[in-house]
Amino acid sequence: MGSRMFILTIRPELSRIPSPCKTTAEHESEPGSARRLYRALDVGAGIGRVTADVLLYLFDRIDLVEPVSAFIESGKHNATSGKWSSSLRADKALRFWNTSIQAFLPSLAPSNPSATPLSSSIVGPEHGWNDGSGYDVIWAQWTLGHLTDEELVEFLQKCKGALRPPSRALSGNDPALNQEDGDGALLQPTFERDGGLIIIKENIYVSPSDPDGDNVLFDEEDSSVTRSHGAFLRIFRLAGLHLVKQDLQRGFDPDLYRVHFYALQ
Repeated sequence: MGSRMFILTIRPELSRIPSPCKTTAEHESEPGSARRLYRALDVGAGIGRVTADVLLYLFDRIDLVEPVSAFIESGKHNATSGKWSSSLRADKALRFWNTSIQAFLPSLAPSNPSATPLSSSIVGPEHGWNDGSGYDVIWAQWTLGHLTDEELVEFLQKCKGALRPPSRALSGNDPALNQEDGDGALLQPTFERDGGLIIIKENIYVSPSDPDGDNVLFDEEDSSVTRSHGAFLRIFRLAGLHLVKQDLQRGFDPDLYRVHFYALQ
C-alpha cells in the first residue's frame, strides 16, 4: 500500500475513487472524464510482484522487463491462471520482455511491440500500447544494485527519454507540486501537464562512520551494491534528472536497511 500511496500523492489522477464531494452526474459531465489508458514499465520485474500488488491497481498497460526466463514464465502463469484476478481486469494488459535492463530500449517499447525479438506474448488486449507519448511511470524496485554506476546513469538517461513529456517547462526551482491556477488555488499535478515519472524504490546503505556520505556496500555473495542516499543523488545528477519527491518506506523492521522512494524526471 505504501508504494501505491507514494505515486498517488504525486499523480492523484490515477485514483479510481470518485470524490465524495461530487455526484455521479458531476463526475460524468467533467471535461475529459473518460479515463485514457495509462502505461507503466516494471524494470527488473522478477515474477511480477510489483506489477500485481502496485501497478495493476493504477495502470492499464504494463511492460515487465526481466532477464531470467523462469521468472518471466512464472509471471505469465500468474497472470493467466487467475492468481492476479483481483487487479488484472479484462480491460488491462501485460507485455513481458525477457531481456536485461542494460539491453532494453524503453523508448522503443511503447510504440513497437516487436522492437526486440526477446519480447514475449501479450497477456490481455493487444491494443492501446502507444499514443505517441511514452510511459507515464517507469518503476524500478530492488533491482538497480546489480548495475554499475555507469550502467545505471546510462539506463536512467534512456528512461528519461522514454517518459511522457510535460506540456510545460520544468525546472529545479519549479516543482510540479507547487502550481497555482488563476485564482491562486493549488493545481493537482497531471501527467499531461507535468510529464511522466521514474520511480525508484531501493535499500539505502548508511555508513556508521559517514552516515551522510556518498558510499556503497558491496555484497560478495551476489555481486550487488547497496548505495547510500548521497550516492543515489550523485547518480541522479549525472543522469540529468530532477528529484520531484522522496520518501521513506514505513513499517519495516528498524534493524533492516532503510528503504527510500525517489520520484524523478
